[in-house]
Amino acid sequence: MYVNGLNTINRVEKTAKLLGVTGSVADRNKIASNLNKRFYLAISDVMEKRAEKIKAKNPEKLTHITAKEIDSQLKKLAQGVVFSVERNENEKLVAQVAPKQLLGDVNSVYGHSIEFPFKAQGQTDILDENKLNILAHEIRHFFDALVNPKSSARENAFERLKNKSQHWDLYTDKVYIVHNNEKDKAKIVSQTKNHIETHFGKHKTTLRDQIDILQLFRYHLQTELNAAKDEISFPMRANYKGFKKDIKEDTELKIRIIGTDLEFNSEKIATKKGKIKGLADFKKLDYDYNYKSQYGENYYYDEKISLISDMIAQTIAKVRARQKNVLKLKQEKKALST
Repeated sequence: MYVNGLNTINRVEKTAKLLGVTGSVADRNKIASNLNKRFYLAISDVMEKRAEKIKAKNPEKLTHITAKEIDSQLKKLAQGVVFSVERNENEKLVAQVAPKQLLGDVNSVYGHSIEFPFKAQGQTDILDENKLNILAHEIRHFFDALVNPKSSARENAFERLKNKSQHWDLYTDKVYIVHNNEKDKAKIVSQTKNHIETHFGKHKTTLRDQIDILQLFRYHLQTELNAAKDEISFPMRANYKGFKKDIKEDTELKIRIIGTDLEFNSEKIATKKGKIKGLADFKKLDYDYNYKSQYGENYYYDEKISLISDMIAQTIAKVRARQKNVLKLKQEKKALST
């Protein structure tokens, strides 16, 4: 029986996932979130020690984290996993996490590459403290991949699909988009569904490929939602006094936004939330409000994830119905021949 559309020849090796992780999507999300929180705390400890020395001489100078330090902390949390922390050479992408194929075997994922916009400081690749939001965002993608190994298998299979470029353009141009001026949720959902159905019809995409593609789209929307939450939940700067205590005490991830990276939003938020006079008032804005204003209400993640889940269920039902009919015809043919 065709159940989840996953091509079984695509394997995820033990070195590309966290072993022993089971449970629901919510359970896996919680594991990935906790791992990312622990990583951020560890990185912040490293940066705070460096900041004490740097800012003692020049308070305005940014502190930083190195590629080697990121690699070292991740190895402690993702033991046994093969990964590489690399400089991103593609100027069109800020950063990315991608599965690695096993050399000589395109059907097998054996690890992950993590790319950041590092800059060179002598022989060392560094990431400035004002890029910590990128760090929190991308490392969440990494941990999501480790606790959801099927997503890596689908990602790998997707690379060999016919019309893969057009399929991915569908995601980036019609699904994973911001709706700044559109507030009608029903209209957005309807338009998204229409774009997907029109695309599949135009490219004569098989039902089984539709299932794989939709499952991959759903995973990408979910991990973007997860990463967006972590990006704005974790403080943007490492040298804020006491923020580690805030993280440890806040199990619901409703951490106050702290950091100059978000000050440019103060005027816009002030029109909805009342007058904001500066960073002190920023700390009073809770996570929920900022998530809804900057991510949820613009991307409509939840609505699109729900839509795609329904489309997957409907497509699987079609496949099963066809299989049932084929089986029935075979039985009738066999009965006639006896």
